[in-house]
Amino acid sequence: MLPIGYDTLHDYGPAFAGMLADIGFTDKFTLACGAAGVKFGTVVGEVAATGKTVLPVGANPAGVAIHDHTLAGRRAAQDGYVEKDAVSVLRRGRIWGLASGASTKEAVAKYDPATGIFADSGTATLANAKFKSGAISIPGLLPGEPAMLIVLVELHDPTVA
Repeated sequence: MLPIGYDTLHDYGPAFAGMLADIGFTDKFTLACGAAGVKFGTVVGEVAATGKTVLPVGANPAGVAIHDHTLAGRRAAQDGYVEKDAVSVLRRGRIWGLASGASTKEAVAKYDPATGIFADSGTATLANAKFKSGAISIPGLLPGEPAMLIVLVELHDPTVA
């Protein structure tokens, strides 16, 4: 059932943060969520010694956090993982990332290492990744939730060295 005021699924936009974009070739794995929570659709850092996620992302970006419908449905804050959750991470493929500002289509994917959120203004570059859309504003998924920006990101894009 759609919330009051939404006539069709098209009112929601093309996707939401952390949603896989297609069923093409992907590579996914799981990390334990560290002390800092991980928002869906953000770049995830990994501490190799512990196998846990970390913010700021640092020198070991592992991939992008995939949305988890089970967790989102159980919690009032539906935007990510908390400590000790199993974080599903995409290393290869296309995913809708959480954005904080302009993202130029076909540009190398940049993000803020402190938050893992994508934007052209990010100071870190995700290796072999490219924005496949510009930033798109979508309404909150539930009544009263604020709008968010998302961007389609392709990890291991063959045109990015």
